[in-house]
Amino acid sequence: MPYTELNSSLIELYSQYNLTVKPLLALVKSKYQNGLLPPLLNELRAFNDHIAQCYLPDISSNKIEVEIKSAENHLERIQLDSFKFLNVYFLEKIVLRFEKRTRFIDLTLVSNGEFYPKYKRQKKDAKICARRAKEIERIDKEAAMNFFQDAFNHYSNLEELILSGKPEIKRITLKFWIGKFFNVILIIFAFVLSAIISTFILCNIY
Repeated sequence: MPYTELNSSLIELYSQYNLTVKPLLALVKSKYQNGLLPPLLNELRAFNDHIAQCYLPDISSNKIEVEIKSAENHLERIQLDSFKFLNVYFLEKIVLRFEKRTRFIDLTLVSNGEFYPKYKRQKKDAKICARRAKEIERIDKEAAMNFFQDAFNHYSNLEELILSGKPEIKRITLKFWIGKFFNVILIIFAFVLSAIISTFILCNIY
């Protein structure tokens, strides 16, 4: 492979890295906050190592083509794994945590009943896409990538939906717990009053 062809292949690879992979990695890093996860770092190292191999002295054109193809595969793997990590983050840190915090709250009251149907639909669609992606990942990586990305989009929409409903959900949650508090106070008051009346009656009897 002449160096002009090599440069053309590298331009295409690094263009894909800059436009697609780099923003994904930045998003993963921002979500997990502990730097890049080890599997992604390993793929990045492998990607750059295959590129470096292309510049070894006396390397054959066929070998360069093999190294370029391997670099492409690692770049694809980075994208797949990034979407996987992001989908896991959204499911565990956003969806499941939100549902745990609001398990006693009637979410059908939010936004005049419009919030909860949207929430269920986006969550269901995200799960369907993620499951489908895992089923076909070994058969068709390109299709799997699209499904992982669709799952990510649904989870992103879920996060936006939760954030938009947050003020009203806080108000409903506060109202719920205030009601619970007064119910407990009334139960205690009724118990104390019942005890006083019982004591008064018993005193009169004896």
